[in-house]
Amino acid sequence: MTWVRAAVVFALLAFSFHVRGPGDFISWAFGVLAAIVIGVPFVQRRSDFAPFWVRIWPTRAFLTETGLATEERVKKMEEGLRATDGEASFGWYLFHGYNRPQHPSEHSFLRDGVWFTVLRPDNFDQSGLVFWNEFGVFTTAIKQTLELAELSEPMGPNAAIPDTPFNPRLYLEPGGGGLSLRVATVREILDTYEGLDPGRAVAVLPRAEFRGYGWWQDAKKMQKKRDEQLAKLGWTREPAEDHWLRLGAPHELHHKYFKIEWRYI
Repeated sequence: MTWVRAAVVFALLAFSFHVRGPGDFISWAFGVLAAIVIGVPFVQRRSDFAPFWVRIWPTRAFLTETGLATEERVKKMEEGLRATDGEASFGWYLFHGYNRPQHPSEHSFLRDGVWFTVLRPDNFDQSGLVFWNEFGVFTTAIKQTLELAELSEPMGPNAAIPDTPFNPRLYLEPGGGGLSLRVATVREILDTYEGLDPGRAVAVLPRAEFRGYGWWQDAKKMQKKRDEQLAKLGWTREPAEDHWLRLGAPHELHHKYFKIEWRYI
């Protein structure tokens, strides 16, 4: 309540005292009622949101079960990586390249995953504010297209330049009641009109995971609802040991195709 509003309340209370007397019950009741009527509508609602970041990595099944790569091809890629830098460094080796600075053209979802910070909530009904950490750019929505360059294939005999490499894609965008993760293989993209394939959803992270956690909520009731949403969409939650400090936020979220680390800033 501002000083102006407070002054109005005290003025009304003083006027009531002047008319009825300071010891009169009606005077005090009128003053309290005036304070409530004038003050409450202007009290700012407490925000249930705090900025957090999310890292998403692929699992091996993301490649082998979605048609992106065969088991043999995955093994060959791992062997090639071991020969160059001594270790297999795809996304399922989660701590390789952690917080690794890079140019967007050097980014590899299979190696580095994708990492973004939600600075202002996007409740899927209005714009939010998201910072893509590895790319150093801001957007107003959790929406990104990632080229999977390691899985590129020639465009094929029906293309104008048959031997030109073409990359499959992973799309992150709102949809399906949350954050939809969609994938399109090279063949799917090239077989569509003008190569504009919207992809097929392979996972959806419930929108509730982007509305924050906190002790101001009914923790048990809310967590049960969240877990039901996660389970329905194929996710499980790994509770954090310091869950009280983390306001009930999970340590990790697991899906057959992805692993997510969730952290308050």
